[in-house]
Amino acid sequence: MLKKQIGKEKTMETTVYLIRHSVRLNMKNNIESYNTTQENLIKSEKIILSVTGERRAEKLSNERELQNIDVVYASNCVRTLQTAKYLMEKQNLKANLDERLDERRTGKPNDKEYPDWYTRQFQDENFKTEGGESQKDVRERMEEAFNEIVEKNKGKRIAIFTHGNAMTFLMMKWCKVENVTPNKEITLSYNGKIIFNKRLNSPEVFKLTLDENNNVKNVENIEFEYVSDLINELYPVALDCDISSFLFWESSVLEITDYIESYRRKEKRKQKQIAIDNHILADQLLKGISVIFSEEN
Repeated sequence: MLKKQIGKEKTMETTVYLIRHSVRLNMKNNIESYNTTQENLIKSEKIILSVTGERRAEKLSNERELQNIDVVYASNCVRTLQTAKYLMEKQNLKANLDERLDERRTGKPNDKEYPDWYTRQFQDENFKTEGGESQKDVRERMEEAFNEIVEKNKGKRIAIFTHGNAMTFLMMKWCKVENVTPNKEITLSYNGKIIFNKRLNSPEVFKLTLDENNNVKNVENIEFEYVSDLINELYPVALDCDISSFLFWESSVLEITDYIESYRRKEKRKQKQIAIDNHILADQLLKGISVIFSEEN
């Protein structure tokens, strides 16, 4: 009996799902003003999920791959916990929050000074701007949290809800970044095999399998049915937004969403300008009518 138990322990695997949060609310399009001292916090840690994000998070919780989770961890940010809540409710789990799982702090706005900042953060592990973190900084804290989590939960199925850059920087410990583009497309390989070649979706899931000594022995990207459902939902909307069929099928889900949001912003500005022009025209007409009546009197 003892020999059987020892043999079982030697083959014990731990499974970790690194899960990027679902679609967050576009603050620029939805917040008119900030009459609060917490503006910066709201724009970072307190960003909530969009309506689409909530739907995707719920669909994610129904995926077969993510059933029978033993323990849940999430970053310090609202959007990760909101993504995790559906899975937690269905499986009667509680979350363990850890700020080491937070997204990379970018520091001061750097688009003008470093227009290549997105690709550069992958190419130079020490690159960072004032008040921000480097790739190395993020990986060290992520790795510290990851090691503690797997050591505490050997043999279990673990879900870690975190962020795009943070989990990518962590996976660079085992994976190689073959390519990264300014358009945020990333090509990752593990043991010489390409496992990811696109923009990160929201949510996005990577599955890590660890042996009994907590060594990672496999990394894979998990694709779910909700992506196909989402594409079917987006296609007619994209056509209504003057996005060609060719462009639609050549673009990622996030790119399509960006196109649609851009179109809607333009239409909103156009409608606003039409309303202003109509108001000016109506005002001119009223003045003209007033002049006519005054001349008749």
